[in-house]
Amino acid sequence: MNNTIDVEKRNTVEELAMKTIDMTPTWQTIVTMCCEVMTNPNAGREAQESCKEELLGLAKIVDDQNASIHEIYYGRKTTLGDIIEEERKKGNLL
Repeated sequence: MNNTIDVEKRNTVEELAMKTIDMTPTWQTIVTMCCEVMTNPNAGREAQESCKEELLGLAKIVDDQNASIHEIYYGRKTTLGDIIEEERKKGNLL
């Protein structure tokens, strides 16, 4: 029995072994799964805490991006005081 592998077949096997598939879920998928876990009465505490951490992490990323965009657009970061003053001018706050 010949134990040698045809060079062409070997290259094909090596190429297949080297391929990587990105299975990273989208944030929409993560949020959907987390909502399901957090509303499932049978979900474990650890799973619910993990989902909470993921959602809070996402919220921080979005808040940081919004702050960066605001800083680029207005040239400075907005403070809570800025928001209150703006809303008072609009008549939305006393």
